[in-house]
Amino acid sequence: MSLISLITVNYNGLSDTCNLINSVYSVFGRDDIIISSESFNIEIIVVDNSKESSDSKAIAAIYPNVIVVRNPTNSGFASGNNLGLKYAHGDYILFINNDVQLRDDSLKFLLRRVSSSPKIAGASPKILYSSDSKTIQYAGYTPLTKITLRNKTIGLGEMDCGKYDTAHSVPYFHGAAFLVKKEVVDRVGGWPECYFLYYEELDWSMQIRRFGYELWYEPKCIVYHAGSATIGVNSPIQVFYMTRNRMIFAKRNLSKFNAFLSILYQKCIAVPKQCVKFALQGRFALVSTSIKACCHINNEGKVNYNL
Repeated sequence: MSLISLITVNYNGLSDTCNLINSVYSVFGRDDIIISSESFNIEIIVVDNSKESSDSKAIAAIYPNVIVVRNPTNSGFASGNNLGLKYAHGDYILFINNDVQLRDDSLKFLLRRVSSSPKIAGASPKILYSSDSKTIQYAGYTPLTKITLRNKTIGLGEMDCGKYDTAHSVPYFHGAAFLVKKEVVDRVGGWPECYFLYYEELDWSMQIRRFGYELWYEPKCIVYHAGSATIGVNSPIQVFYMTRNRMIFAKRNLSKFNAFLSILYQKCIAVPKQCVKFALQGRFALVSTSIKACCHINNEGKVNYNL
């Protein structure tokens, strides 16, 4: 029977992490370190990136059967997931945000999809909003455009009426939840740690596809995601890393000429437009944050956005 290693990263989100673990237990039970279902077994690994150790201590006390890994330095979301990989024993790895919840055993369909072909590296489920379980957050992605690096999240904000119930290949995983074969991770390598936060799953998806693998969307598996629960929408840290990392992604994944055009577009059109929007909203701190982000595209990894 296959073993799935569920890896989630906690950053000052004890309540969310507990809700995720409780949702897994409510579906599959909590008898032992290895949770058994009819189709597979699960182990839960929590990597705690929090500044203080109180969260990891609390999680270990509440859930003695969960593997809790304390990261002494918060070096980013990708780094936390890579640390979790060192403790994973599974044939498959389920990377899942701590503000996601399971409500049924449809994870079996995700496993079934990923194991159906050696060409398939992994798959993301259909993702609905946890606050509105009838509204879609993710039903696949369209490819990023070569210069503007814009794309569409299929089904975003639409009612889940069965329109997006056909499985298909996708260009990128959704970072909130995806299942990947451990053998693929061993071959391709772990998450890219240069971003700190945002865009790392898109970059990693590109790396995996360059090895000839396919990525899929499997709608029979459904999870429920709060979204931006840790960082917050349009917070300074989100604006900084989204702005900076879009340009780092261009440097790493586009041809030299297209990367030049893309970064030029970001600096001369996209970011100024963003600054005007924030200024009209009276959010002048975000204007400053956007400008600072443009100055740090050569400084990969963790960057203090208040610099």
